Amino acid sequence: MRPIIQFSAITLSTFIILYGLKSAYDGALGDSQFLDGWLLCGGILMQLAFHFRKKQPRLAIGAASTWMQAHISIGFVVVIIFLFHTAGTLPDSLFEWMLWTAFMLVASSGFIGLYLSRVIPTGLSKKCEQVPYDAIPAARKQLAHAADELAMSASHLSGSQPIAEFYVETLFDFFKQPANIAAHLKNSNRPLTRICEQLDGYNRYLDEPGQEHLNSLRALVIRKNELDHQFAQKRLLRAWLFVHVPATYSLIIFSILHIIVIYSFSSGAPG
Repeated sequence: MRPIIQFSAITLSTFIILYGLKSAYDGALGDSQFLDGWLLCGGILMQLAFHFRKKQPRLAIGAASTWMQAHISIGFVVVIIFLFHTAGTLPDSLFEWMLWTAFMLVASSGFIGLYLSRVIPTGLSKKCEQVPYDAIPAARKQLAHAADELAMSASHLSGSQPIAEFYVETLFDFFKQPANIAAHLKNSNRPLTRICEQLDGYNRYLDEPGQEHLNSLRALVIRKNELDHQFAQKRLLRAWLFVHVPATYSLIIFSILHIIVIYSFSSGAPG
């Protein structure tokens, strides 16, 4: 089943079930906000379980892919329960605003993360040879070393001095650190095209050994550009977690305080 169909089915089924439960609860026991409130709390705790599953893979039960699918599906359900629980209204107090904001941060960052996790890996697999994120700095260092040696050898060739000068003036910083991050996030090749055009401009003035050095340097530039693209995209793929995870813990704390307040001061609490 395609993801969009699956999530639509989950959303519709959850809406129907919750509507039926709320109607039955309102008719028999009173305020159904206590029902969907506890369902919401349970759903959030189940989402937190996925985080602990990732932290302790050796102790976990079940495949990571299964846990991920469950995390996504439960996330859709939790959002629907939240809409039922709040009845689509905005908060009234400062504390409710804090709770509401924490939930919105968790939900919105989760949807963004879901989108990025579907789009980025697919795009990278089609564009270039993959390098693990943690291995990118070492791969960048190797390319920089190869470019240094190539420029050094070119400086000793008759007529190839412009290659070494262009490397020092333009490409030295390019190889030493991530470059053109903004362009890579937009999937733009304009910086690479500009560098390659500049390199190609020297080709007509070089003899055969110089042209070989130029072509080798051009290949290193292209590979470095691919590495920077992976770095930018994979860093973006990780960046949303710096919002999602802290917001989740904040939401849990606010939820606990919310439960304490409700059961301490609400006369409508069951029992």
